Formats: sequence, structure tokens, C-alpha cells
Amino acid sequence: LFNNLVELGTGEGKSVTLAMTSSILALLGIEVSCACYSDYLSKRDYQEFLPIFSDLGISHLIHYGTFNQLCERVINSEIDIRKGVEGLIRNTPIPTTD
Repeated sequence: LFNNLVELGTGEGKSVTLAMTSSILALLGIEVSCACYSDYLSKRDYQEFLPIFSDLGISHLIHYGTFNQLCERVINSEIDIRKGVEGLIRNTPIPTTD
């Protein structure tokens, strides 16, 4: 599965649908990013379903956050991009994230 997008209207069960879909994908070993415009809604939904994710042993594969937070997580997955650019400018070793 690559680059899928689903749209649900107000009151159509986005939170539950997203949590169930995320759980199924995570159980298959796929890392899932759930993006939302609202930090409040992202945190609320993640906290609401975290007990299920934890019980299934998949919480490490499911990431909720705003579009900005999730993009920054991906960009910084190999190195902290800000520290990497600073290292290039200062000609110092580039630290990796482990």
C-alpha cells in the first residue's frame, strides 16, 4: 500500500476508522502516520486509542501528529537536519540519530 488518502465527513467516525485501519496496518508490520491539522485532536485521539495499540504491541509503529510534526519526524529520521546543516557550515561531524 502506497500513498493512500481517505476522506470522511463530520460525524462519520474518523477517529475509530483511523485507529482501526492503523492497527491493521501496524499488525502487518507497516509504520503508520496519522496526520491532522489540530494538535489537540491528534493528541486526544492517540491517547484514546493508546491502550489498544499497547495491548496489541503496535504503539511503536503508529504515529499521530499534525502535518508539520509528522513531516519533521520523517525529515529528521536519519539526522537532526538543523544540526546536520550546522555541522556542514562549521565543517564538524554530522551527528546521527540512533
